[in-house]
Amino acid sequence: MDLAQAVEASELYAPTPSPPPVHIPASEKRPEPIEPAALAVAVAHRLDAVKADLFKGLAHPARIRVLEALVDADNVPVATLLVHTGLEASNLSQHLAVLRNHNLVVAERRGSQVFYQLAYPEVADLMVVAKTLLISILETTHRNLTSTVSAVAISSTLAEANPSESGTLRAVAYPTPLPVPPAGTTYDRAAPLAAAPLAAAPLPVPSAEA
Repeated sequence: MDLAQAVEASELYAPTPSPPPVHIPASEKRPEPIEPAALAVAVAHRLDAVKADLFKGLAHPARIRVLEALVDADNVPVATLLVHTGLEASNLSQHLAVLRNHNLVVAERRGSQVFYQLAYPEVADLMVVAKTLLISILETTHRNLTSTVSAVAISSTLAEANPSESGTLRAVAYPTPLPVPPAGTTYDRAAPLAAAPLAAAPLPVPSAEA
């Protein structure tokens, strides 16, 4: 085999070079697949953000007053909302814009007047539920405060009634046991029960130095 044949044979059996990599623009690249669990978490977080944004539209007393006025009547003119809220025209306009941007109210122009109404009936339901929840919270708070004040008042009354015993604790008073009646005893159900005397003995309280 001469030199020319050797060169041809080497080129014939030489490994084929790999083609150069093809550059794919970033805009044409396929996104990596998302696991279903991760997708569900991402959707839930997005919904939480949307809910929080909805409540931001409610987060002002003036906007609450506007919505309450629209709950009671449909197609309320701006002049009526000014009287109901007691706001300046420019200030009311800003709050109405926030409510529109959060899809809570819709506006309709009729001639020179603009009328507002709730965007969805569920907004009225939301206001009713919020008021009911607030009343329940206030009632619970009132009961807790009443119980606390009553306990403090009772403690103060006992301390004033027994000033000499402020350093002692009284034992819990239990009724004295009644004698066991003999067998065959009959009872008069109409007669009142006799009140058993209460006995109490003071117990010493450890001093602060103990």
